[in-house]
Amino acid sequence: KDGTIQNLNVENSFFTGVNDISAIVGINNGTINNCTVKGCSLKSSNGKTGAIVSSNYGTVRNCRTIGNTASATNSDVGGICAYNKGTVIECTSEEDSLAIIREGYHWQYAGGVAGYNDGNIIKCTIITVKINANSDRYTSGGGIAGNNTGTIANCEVSACELEGKWEYKGGIAGWSSGN
Repeated sequence: KDGTIQNLNVENSFFTGVNDISAIVGINNGTINNCTVKGCSLKSSNGKTGAIVSSNYGTVRNCRTIGNTASATNSDVGGICAYNKGTVIECTSEEDSLAIIREGYHWQYAGGVAGYNDGNIIKCTIITVKINANSDRYTSGGGIAGNNTGTIANCEVSACELEGKWEYKGGIAGWSSGN
Protein backbone atom coordinates (compact mmCIF):
# COMPACT_ATOMS: atom_id res chain seq x y z
CA LYS A 1 0.00 0.00 0.00
CA ASP A 2 1.14 3.52 -0.79
CA GLY A 3 4.06 2.26 -2.87
CA THR A 4 5.41 3.95 -6.01
CA ILE A 5 6.27 2.40 -9.36
CA GLN A 6 7.84 4.80 -11.84
CA ASN A 7 9.93 5.19 -14.99
CA LEU A 8 9.50 1.59 -16.21
CA ASN A 9 9.26 0.29 -19.77
CA VAL A 10 7.93 -3.16 -20.67
CA GLU A 11 8.26 -4.16 -24.33
CA ASN A 12 7.49 -7.16 -26.55
CA SER A 13 6.44 -9.43 -23.68
CA PHE A 14 3.66 -12.01 -23.22
CA PHE A 15 1.39 -12.29 -20.18
CA THR A 16 -1.25 -15.03 -19.91
CA GLY A 17 -3.15 -16.52 -17.01
CA VAL A 18 -6.45 -17.45 -15.43
CA ASN A 19 -6.96 -14.42 -13.19
CA ASP A 20 -6.09 -10.71 -13.42
CA ILE A 21 -3.32 -9.88 -15.90
CA SER A 22 -1.21 -6.75 -16.44
CA ALA A 23 2.30 -5.83 -17.54
CA ILE A 24 3.16 -3.54 -14.59
CA VAL A 25 1.10 -4.52 -11.49
CA GLY A 26 -2.06 -6.53 -10.71
CA ILE A 27 -3.57 -4.25 -8.04
CA ASN A 28 -2.46 -0.66 -7.42
CA ASN A 29 -3.13 1.12 -4.12
CA GLY A 30 -0.23 3.56 -4.55
CA THR A 31 1.17 5.53 -7.49
CA ILE A 32 2.24 4.40 -10.94
CA ASN A 33 4.05 7.19 -12.78
CA ASN A 34 5.68 7.54 -16.19
CA CYS A 35 5.53 3.88 -17.28
CA THR A 36 5.20 2.51 -20.83
CA VAL A 37 3.92 -0.85 -22.09
CA LYS A 38 4.68 -1.42 -25.78
CA GLY A 39 4.11 -4.32 -28.17
CA CYS A 40 2.89 -6.73 -25.49
CA SER A 41 0.27 -9.48 -25.54
CA LEU A 42 -1.94 -9.80 -22.43
CA LYS A 43 -4.62 -12.47 -22.08
CA SER A 44 -6.74 -13.61 -19.14
CA SER A 45 -9.00 -16.63 -19.41
CA ASN A 46 -11.15 -15.64 -16.41
CA GLY A 47 -10.07 -12.28 -14.99
CA LYS A 48 -9.49 -8.61 -15.68
CA THR A 49 -6.84 -7.47 -18.17
CA GLY A 50 -5.21 -4.03 -18.20
CA ALA A 51 -1.89 -3.14 -19.84
CA ILE A 52 -0.63 -1.00 -16.91
CA VAL A 53 -2.74 -2.36 -14.02
CA SER A 54 -5.68 -4.75 -13.66
CA SER A 55 -7.40 -2.95 -10.75
CA ASN A 56 -6.48 0.61 -9.81
CA TYR A 57 -7.38 2.07 -6.41
CA GLY A 58 -4.54 4.61 -6.39
CA THR A 59 -3.11 6.98 -9.01
CA VAL A 60 -1.85 6.19 -12.51
CA ARG A 61 -0.18 9.24 -14.05
CA ASN A 62 1.57 9.95 -17.36
CA CYS A 63 1.62 6.33 -18.56
CA ARG A 64 1.50 5.11 -22.18
CA THR A 65 0.41 1.96 -23.90
CA ILE A 66 1.43 1.47 -27.53
CA GLY A 67 0.59 -1.38 -29.92
CA ASN A 68 -0.55 -3.93 -27.35
CA THR A 69 -3.08 -6.73 -27.73
CA ALA A 70 -5.19 -7.39 -24.63
CA SER A 71 -8.17 -9.69 -24.08
CA ALA A 72 -10.30 -10.92 -21.20
CA THR A 73 -12.73 -13.82 -21.12
CA ASN A 74 -15.71 -13.29 -18.79
CA SER A 75 -14.28 -10.06 -17.37
CA ASP A 76 -13.23 -6.50 -18.21
CA VAL A 77 -10.39 -5.15 -20.35
CA GLY A 78 -8.84 -1.69 -20.59
CA GLY A 79 -5.94 -0.05 -22.40
CA ILE A 80 -4.59 1.38 -19.12
CA CYS A 81 -6.59 -0.52 -16.45
CA ALA A 82 -9.48 -2.96 -16.48
CA TYR A 83 -11.09 -1.49 -13.34
CA ASN A 84 -10.52 2.02 -11.97
CA LYS A 85 -11.66 3.23 -8.56
CA GLY A 86 -8.76 5.67 -8.21
CA THR A 87 -7.43 8.33 -10.57
CA VAL A 88 -6.00 7.89 -14.06
CA ILE A 89 -4.52 11.18 -15.29
CA GLU A 90 -2.63 12.27 -18.42
CA CYS A 91 -2.32 8.73 -19.85
CA THR A 92 -2.31 7.71 -23.52
CA SER A 93 -3.39 4.50 -25.24
CA GLU A 94 -2.23 4.29 -28.86
CA GLU A 95 -2.70 1.61 -31.52
CA ASP A 96 -3.87 -0.97 -28.97
CA SER A 97 -6.26 -3.81 -29.79
CA LEU A 98 -8.64 -4.81 -26.97
CA ALA A 99 -11.22 -7.62 -26.86
CA ILE A 100 -13.76 -9.08 -24.48
CA ILE A 101 -14.85 -12.68 -24.94
CA ARG A 102 -18.16 -13.37 -23.26
CA GLU A 103 -18.86 -16.96 -22.24
CA GLY A 104 -20.74 -16.33 -18.99
CA TYR A 105 -23.88 -14.53 -17.89
CA HIS A 106 -22.61 -11.31 -16.35
CA TRP A 107 -21.73 -7.87 -17.75
CA GLN A 108 -18.35 -7.25 -19.38
CA TYR A 109 -16.83 -3.85 -20.12
CA ALA A 110 -14.05 -2.66 -22.43
CA GLY A 111 -12.53 0.80 -22.83
CA GLY A 112 -9.47 2.54 -24.21
CA VAL A 113 -8.53 3.74 -20.70
CA ALA A 114 -10.66 1.55 -18.38
CA GLY A 115 -13.16 -1.24 -18.87
CA TYR A 116 -15.08 -0.09 -15.78
CA ASN A 117 -14.52 3.39 -14.30
CA ASP A 118 -15.78 4.11 -10.78
CA GLY A 119 -13.11 6.75 -10.14
CA ASN A 120 -11.61 9.65 -12.09
CA ILE A 121 -10.22 9.65 -15.63
CA ILE A 122 -8.72 13.04 -16.44
CA LYS A 123 -6.83 14.40 -19.47
CA CYS A 124 -6.36 11.02 -21.15
CA THR A 125 -5.93 10.44 -24.88
CA ILE A 126 -7.00 7.50 -27.05
CA ILE A 127 -5.49 7.25 -30.55
CA THR A 128 -6.30 4.56 -33.14
CA VAL A 129 -7.53 1.92 -30.69
CA LYS A 130 -9.66 -1.08 -31.75
CA ILE A 131 -12.08 -2.56 -29.23
CA ASN A 132 -13.97 -5.78 -30.01
CA ALA A 133 -16.74 -7.84 -28.40
CA ASN A 134 -18.06 -11.25 -29.43
CA SER A 135 -21.59 -10.82 -28.00
CA ASP A 136 -24.38 -8.27 -28.19
CA ARG A 137 -25.68 -9.32 -24.76
CA TYR A 138 -24.29 -7.89 -21.53
CA THR A 139 -21.39 -6.06 -23.18
CA SER A 140 -20.55 -2.35 -23.11
CA GLY A 141 -17.64 -0.63 -24.84
CA GLY A 142 -16.35 2.92 -25.07
CA GLY A 143 -13.39 4.91 -26.31
CA ILE A 144 -12.55 5.96 -22.73
CA ALA A 145 -14.60 3.53 -20.57
CA GLY A 146 -16.99 0.67 -21.21
CA ASN A 147 -18.99 1.59 -18.12
CA ASN A 148 -18.64 4.88 -16.27
CA THR A 149 -20.04 5.47 -12.78
CA GLY A 150 -17.30 7.97 -11.93
CA THR A 151 -15.90 11.05 -13.66
CA ILE A 152 -14.41 11.41 -17.14
CA ALA A 153 -13.05 14.92 -17.84
CA ASN A 154 -10.94 16.66 -20.52
CA CYS A 155 -10.19 13.47 -22.49
CA GLU A 156 -9.76 13.01 -26.25
CA VAL A 157 -10.60 10.09 -28.52
CA SER A 158 -9.32 9.89 -32.09
CA ALA A 159 -9.85 7.04 -34.59
CA CYS A 160 -11.29 4.58 -32.07
CA GLU A 161 -13.07 1.58 -33.62
CA LEU A 162 -15.70 -0.39 -31.70
CA GLU A 163 -15.95 -3.61 -33.71
CA GLY A 164 -18.05 -6.73 -33.40
CA LYS A 165 -21.21 -7.15 -31.36
CA TRP A 166 -22.10 -4.81 -28.47
CA GLU A 167 -25.20 -4.23 -26.38
CA TYR A 168 -24.01 -0.67 -25.67
CA LYS A 169 -21.17 1.29 -27.25
CA GLY A 170 -20.08 4.93 -27.40
CA GLY A 171 -17.18 7.12 -28.44
CA ILE A 172 -16.51 8.11 -24.82
CA ALA A 173 -18.47 5.56 -22.73
CA GLY A 174 -20.68 2.63 -23.64
CA TRP A 175 -22.82 3.22 -20.55
CA SER A 176 -22.57 6.13 -18.13
CA SER A 177 -24.35 6.97 -14.91
CA GLY A 178 -21.46 9.10 -13.64
CA ASN A 179 -20.16 12.57 -14.49
